[in-house]
Amino acid sequence: MKEPLLFTEEKVTVTQEELDSQFFNNEHFKIKQTKGQKPYDRAVGIDVHSNLMVCAMIESDDCLTAHTFRSDANEASLDKLVQYIVSIEPNIVAFESTGIYWLNLYDKLDDANDLLPENKRFEIHVLNAYHLKQRLGSKTDRNDAINIARCALFKYTSPSFVPNAQVRESKRLHRYLCKQISLSQQYKNVLHKSLKSAGFNASTVFSRLNGVAAKELILDALYARKDPYMWGLLTEKIDEYCARFHLKHSPSEIEAALHHSALPGDELIIQNNFDELE
Repeated sequence: MKEPLLFTEEKVTVTQEELDSQFFNNEHFKIKQTKGQKPYDRAVGIDVHSNLMVCAMIESDDCLTAHTFRSDANEASLDKLVQYIVSIEPNIVAFESTGIYWLNLYDKLDDANDLLPENKRFEIHVLNAYHLKQRLGSKTDRNDAINIARCALFKYTSPSFVPNAQVRESKRLHRYLCKQISLSQQYKNVLHKSLKSAGFNASTVFSRLNGVAAKELILDALYARKDPYMWGLLTEKIDEYCARFHLKHSPSEIEAALHHSALPGDELIIQNNFDELE
């Protein structure tokens, strides 16, 4: 497992007064902190990407020495990165809420923080990218990380609210279920349109097109249209299902709704629609 890669040490000459003039008076940079607060002793800024974490650590000495390092974003590398961050004992770790890529990093930092003694714990600030849109210097991954660390060091960060782990998990499950329900409804709508375009009138006799009885009878009718023997077997099956499932409509009404003019392409589409709903 590779250690986080240390880059060349840099000397950052931006002072608190310069940051006051560039950020505190900038109408695009909204902050809640008071101008001129005492800085932290050590801050870590992280520029988050889907496959890379570029980090910078700054200490509030006379010349603001900055160390920059980076790590891959896979599970093993993130674990090593978090161990490294804990080992340098920062007062604050800050990063932007970049898509969904910050979530795993936050979880690991939060878990590591909970295991530390009270006097060794650090603040974790998840920042809105809009609040950091006014960059200092050229925009590179390394400079972004340094700028985030600068802002965190001098308390020019307004952290977003992040709920606890249990709430975050519940919200992820809720979003997933809502998405699955939405997708299921989309597939049902597509199935209804596919059947209607092929001549089926099944929605008038079945309340659930993807129900057990409806699916079996529709698929049987799909392949029995040109075969009188198969259609005869389908008629018997309709009678059986009406008695077994207590279907609301009569066998003759259901049989009439299953007549269709589907082409081979329609057969493939309808079969795939049913497969997607399973």
